[in-house]
Amino acid sequence: MKPQACVHLAIGIVGGMLLVGCGTREVYRDEAFASDTPYSKRFSGAGEIVCDSVKRALLNQGYLLEPQSEPGVLTGTKSFQQDEEMVALRLRTTCLGNRDGTHTVFATAQQEVSELQTLKQPASVSLGTSIGLTLPGGSARIPMTVKRETVQDAEFYQRFYKHVEELITKAGALGGVGPR
Repeated sequence: MKPQACVHLAIGIVGGMLLVGCGTREVYRDEAFASDTPYSKRFSGAGEIVCDSVKRALLNQGYLLEPQSEPGVLTGTKSFQQDEEMVALRLRTTCLGNRDGTHTVFATAQQEVSELQTLKQPASVSLGTSIGLTLPGGSARIPMTVKRETVQDAEFYQRFYKHVEELITKAGALGGVGPR
């Protein structure tokens, strides 16, 4: 191949690679880091009451709590099934004290959708020491994740924070003992 042809080929390959890269959407470019988001809310009250109310809000709505990995962080999961689709809603919360005596609760929910899909399973048969045969062996229906995304619905978070606030108010009315 002539040197000039090699240069043209290299330019064509690089150009093709650049065009492929143009089709990818860089989601981080849309990240605003705005201060007004649905992912946090400030509450008045003692830290023990606020953080306990977050835990109670998750528990009394049917969320299963995962073991705590660090203080103030709770993760709850709630599962739903609709026909052949399973949906898991995972809500992670962090409760942090502020210097003015208030507490901020940060919450982020992630929704994961799985569908039952058929997975073919081959069966292997050995004939002697050196001959092996692979035959169709059957299939299994297993859930496969088809979608995972952060819940961005502000009303979802408002409902959660409203419930936390109700529990904080109830705990205050009981003298800080906590809702029963």
